[in-house]
Amino acid sequence: MAKGAYIGINTNIPVYQETTVNVTSSNITTVFSVSNSTYYFQVVSGNTGLFKSNNKGITSSTAQTVLTAKYDMDVSFSYRYSTEQNYDKFTLVVGSTTVENRVSGSTQIKNYSGKLKKGESITFKYEKDSSQDGNEDECSYYNIKVVYQKQTSSVMKEVARKINNIYIGVNGKSRKIAKAYIGVNGKARLFFSGGPSPEGSTLNDCSWENISEVSQAGLAENYWSVGDCKEITLNGSIISDYIYSATNLKYYVFILGFDHNYEIEGRGITFGCFKDINNKADVCITDRNYGGFDGSGFKINNPNITCLGWNSSDMRSNILASTNKDDTGNTFMHMLPQDLKNVMKLMTKYSDNSCVYADASWWADSMTATQDYLTLLSVYEIFGDSFETYPYLPPCEVEKDWQKQYQYYKNGNSKRKKRDEGSGAYGDFWLRSQAYGQGDGYFSTVNTSGVNYGSYQRWNRGLAPIFLV
Repeated sequence: MAKGAYIGINTNIPVYQETTVNVTSSNITTVFSVSNSTYYFQVVSGNTGLFKSNNKGITSSTAQTVLTAKYDMDVSFSYRYSTEQNYDKFTLVVGSTTVENRVSGSTQIKNYSGKLKKGESITFKYEKDSSQDGNEDECSYYNIKVVYQKQTSSVMKEVARKINNIYIGVNGKSRKIAKAYIGVNGKARLFFSGGPSPEGSTLNDCSWENISEVSQAGLAENYWSVGDCKEITLNGSIISDYIYSATNLKYYVFILGFDHNYEIEGRGITFGCFKDINNKADVCITDRNYGGFDGSGFKINNPNITCLGWNSSDMRSNILASTNKDDTGNTFMHMLPQDLKNVMKLMTKYSDNSCVYADASWWADSMTATQDYLTLLSVYEIFGDSFETYPYLPPCEVEKDWQKQYQYYKNGNSKRKKRDEGSGAYGDFWLRSQAYGQGDGYFSTVNTSGVNYGSYQRWNRGLAPIFLV
């Protein structure tokens, strides 16, 4: 599929050379920005590569130096602390990793090596209490070595530059071309669009605002693919802090399809939740009481509520808060980042909202629409016409009149999801379809084997919503 139209432009291209710097007090600012507190790690006279804390003997004081990288770099150094055991503490943080966390006592020389991105920092801190000193009462770092790519020159090369606008003369006036096509094997293929384009090289590099702009222009499929991932951060709780809470918890959401079933549901990019931030394995979030029958948790309905169908379910209203982007309660909606909520679109989804345990003649009339910013997948949207999935769940025969299988699952991707608690175990997660084959009050799940299975509505199962941008 076309990504855009390009033209060769002579461009000044920088040339880089790997450069090694043995850091001293005289050259440290060439590779780091240095920030010191009142007391800090000061260069030792006669040894320009050795830096020691200068609050020795000063009670209730803190010496701190922060080195912020000016380039992407490989960095290595040695350090040592000799402090009053249990009272005067040394901390070392590199990037987002705490290497030493308020340690004390006396140690031999230690060494560190790793990578820093431009803008990341190394923090050295020595905190002293209000009483006596111990050991040498100082901390130090030295022999810092940095390897980075330094621009040494530049060369002129012809580089492909994307064409943002194309114009054509019409009756003596310049007219902007919105879209241009080229014939490929007898078919018209889009090769240029004057609409918005991604601000980053991958989906994850783009803001939600930019993703929304490209989606609304109908150009998303020109740039991204089903399965592409975008990082989000969850903060808050669902039901209560005890049942499920998150602080800066990162996951990927991923593209399920473009303009999916748009005649009914509306155009846009449908995203599914979630993929693991480290290995991109499909995951669902699970509550403290997962797998249980009693106690609060991710249930379709509360224990004493009779089956009401998806439209009136507790899951839709009180756990997802699916219709209210401004919800401030303990809901999944409230946990989402604001920049994402700003661009979420209403989806029109058909489900069996009657909850009448009847014969097949009733099912066609029971399929009605809800409009949601968040919803759960249905059986048919995951499994399509696959025979092995619902040997006793005939409502799928009706669902397919109103629904379509998402392209992500058409492509053969796994239907299973791992639990988010870190064990690597697979979990059952809820769908919005009812499971008539097992009786009134049962809803469908995808079980740990990746098979559609019925579960009573008050069981605690995994959660994996979807949304439209």
